[in-house]
Amino acid sequence: MCNIKKLGGINQLQETSKVNLIKYWNEEKVFRKNEFILKSGQVEHYLYFVCSGSLFLGLENNVKEHVLGFGYETSVICSFSSFITQSPSKFHIKAITDCTLLRISKTQLMKLVDEYSDIKAWYYSLIEQTLAGHLERQAELLSLSPKARYTSFLERSGHLINSLPLKYISSYLNMEPETLSRIRSKIS
Repeated sequence: MCNIKKLGGINQLQETSKVNLIKYWNEEKVFRKNEFILKSGQVEHYLYFVCSGSLFLGLENNVKEHVLGFGYETSVICSFSSFITQSPSKFHIKAITDCTLLRISKTQLMKLVDEYSDIKAWYYSLIEQTLAGHLERQAELLSLSPKARYTSFLERSGHLINSLPLKYISSYLNMEPETLSRIRSKIS
């Protein structure tokens, strides 16, 4: 069984809040490799906790698929812009490997946010951290060389380097797979 107690910040919640969050964040969903969790154009109704496996948040144009972020064990993933606004998502979420996820609906989460001030603080902190991470990533994509982007990825998420296919990492870093291979061979 999945242990949502590994979710960042959850252990700082008061016991009643923690019990209720765990009680309602309990719907287990299993997805197979390459299966969509969310398709572009759908509304995101759930926040997912990754029990096992890996996923990516992506955007597809007519030419190629762009990886915007990853979900991996003990992290959360959703199309946050769609989740917050309840409008159709421009993004999709797809399983890289077989995955087991726990999900909580936006409706249920918002009830808990309204009822428990510490869950509200935890939720807003999650949103703030997600926004800050996306802004940092955008700054890196615009200002760093490919090698510096890869080095930054290693420092921040080195634990993922051997568990994700290089084509997804290269897309995330906005470089061709061949460029990533050259950089990796020079660093090794």
